[in-house]
Amino acid sequence: MKCNENTNAISNTNTAAIRIIIICVFLLPIFYGCISLKSEYPDISFYRLTQGPSKFRVGISNEGTLQIRNFSSSDQLGTEHIMAIWDEQKIQNYYYHRWISAPAELVTDFIIERINNSKLFKGGVIKPNSLLIPDYILEGHLLDMIAHNTHDNELDTNYVVISYQISLIKKEPLRAEKNVLLNKLYSISIPRENNQVATIAPAFSRGMSDLSDIMLNDINEAIKNSNKK
Repeated sequence: MKCNENTNAISNTNTAAIRIIIICVFLLPIFYGCISLKSEYPDISFYRLTQGPSKFRVGISNEGTLQIRNFSSSDQLGTEHIMAIWDEQKIQNYYYHRWISAPAELVTDFIIERINNSKLFKGGVIKPNSLLIPDYILEGHLLDMIAHNTHDNELDTNYVVISYQISLIKKEPLRAEKNVLLNKLYSISIPRENNQVATIAPAFSRGMSDLSDIMLNDINEAIKNSNKK
């Protein structure tokens, strides 16, 4: 009897040990997967465009309101991922570094804020979904908004490029065709300190601020010239 009892005890112990081993075999991949997920998927950083100091001075504001329609963009800019071209050959999408919205939306919102802050129009800026009838309409198409990287970190070898086309239309109810006051391509290149992704968004912000001020001056001159006719 004692021999049988000892045999049963040993058998039960072996069975329990086997169960523990089996459980460990199943749990180890799960624990390993959790640890692996943390190391392979870092936090995503989001960026936006910020307004820089304005060099534009309107003097006397123009009568009326301006409607800014949402900018369109080329297909390659239809992503929120920040993009960079390395050595003018390879395009890199930064998966963990993204804009808070698509580039065309960023540019539209930036220009709306810039023009409102400039006091260029007495009636201010209205969006496309407004029920108000505007006196002027601004349409735009974003052509380029990509960083350029090199493996050389010398000054000015890394930069960003912004390029967009705009049309300024004067709204005239009794006129069938569009009265286009301004149709122009704007482009600017802004140098960066190095090829690190953290330098991209600030460079784009500086570029948009400078480029928008040039555009504001052209819009102001186009309206003044049209009023003289």
